[in-house]
Amino acid sequence: MASFGDFPPETPSARLLILEDDVLLVSSLEELLSDSGFDVVGTVGSAATALSLAEERQPELALIDIRLVGPIDGIELARQLRDRFQIPAIFLSGLADPETRERALLAQPLGFLRKPYRASEVFNTIQRALSAEHN
Repeated sequence: MASFGDFPPETPSARLLILEDDVLLVSSLEELLSDSGFDVVGTVGSAATALSLAEERQPELALIDIRLVGPIDGIELARQLRDRFQIPAIFLSGLADPETRERALLAQPLGFLRKPYRASEVFNTIQRALSAEHN
């Protein structure tokens, strides 16, 4: 264990929240992240659940599907997580039309993962995001 509860950025164990409504994708992503040493504090499919879970479990980073079902999409959710709890986001997205991407940038994400993504891409994107947040 690192002393003073401070982990160097290259050490996995960051607390992650996954927001994705595709159940198969969630389970494979959760397994990948857990196996890599990350602490997945929750997997949810709706923005409302995500906000209450974020407040309760205080993740360091949220992986958010841009297209969430419900009144709040992933972009708006990312903005709220950042504004209310200082939780940054990485967007998961199968679509990358210029309009959506432009709107997504307003939420100041720390990264984008285009579906389908490889395990190494997920890991590297999270590591870069965490390094950026700790600097």
